Amino acid sequence: IPVNFRGDGVGLVRTVAEAPEGQRNACLYWAACRAAEDGLNIFDELANAARNIGLNEPEINATINSARNNNTNGAA
Repeated sequence: IPVNFRGDGVGLVRTVAEAPEGQRNACLYWAACRAAEDGLNIFDELANAARNIGLNEPEINATINSARNNNTNGAA
């Protein structure tokens, strides 16, 4: 997983879109955490990329919600 993607989130979405089987959910979680940390509202785009690589709706929603909650809980 790339160490540092900043900016508009295109790289984060691409990371999910290109995630290899066996790492798809982890890549989605990583990208959603980075998006939340950076204040990027790209969760719909991440979900669409995840759908396109074969993740199902409950899995996508749980992963993105977990990443968003993780960021909220870690905030000062």
